[in-house]
Amino acid sequence: MILAAAILVIGAMRHAETATANALSRWQATVEVWTTTEPVDAGETIESGAVRSILVPADLVPVGAVATDPRGLRTRIELGTGEIVVERWLTDTGSTHAARTPEGWRTISIGRRDDLFTVGDLVDLHHAVDGRRIATDALVVMASDADLGVAVPADVVGDVVRASGQAGVVPVLSG
Repeated sequence: MILAAAILVIGAMRHAETATANALSRWQATVEVWTTTEPVDAGETIESGAVRSILVPADLVPVGAVATDPRGLRTRIELGTGEIVVERWLTDTGSTHAARTPEGWRTISIGRRDDLFTVGDLVDLHHAVDGRRIATDALVVMASDADLGVAVPADVVGDVVRASGQAGVVPVLSG
């Protein structure tokens, strides 16, 4: 019985050693990625000095991390200092508002009722007459005294446009 227990312990130790060696080899493998050296606002162009390339353990690299210099591209979202830059966060679109619009979404203009909303807010859009929700988590990409630009998935643009033309759309802060 003692011999069987000793064999089990030795087997478990060898398994742990192999798992540890595998983990160490993955951590020793590095990948060059680009990271921010300062905050970059959503829709802004990444300038020289705002990013640098660094080597990171392969297991820490997010899917889609850019391997090429992202300077000159615009960001779709706000990036904080030290973030690894990811492809889906970038665009080569010329307009700041378009750069903030997620891929596959469309930005439309709806009337502004107050100064509650700022760029980056998430809003639900409701029909002004019956209150039904037309879109969930629309992204505010532009906010001025006169107008509010919100990005919505392409499949709900028609519903939002129809509601805007009928009685209006009421944005409700959701996140």
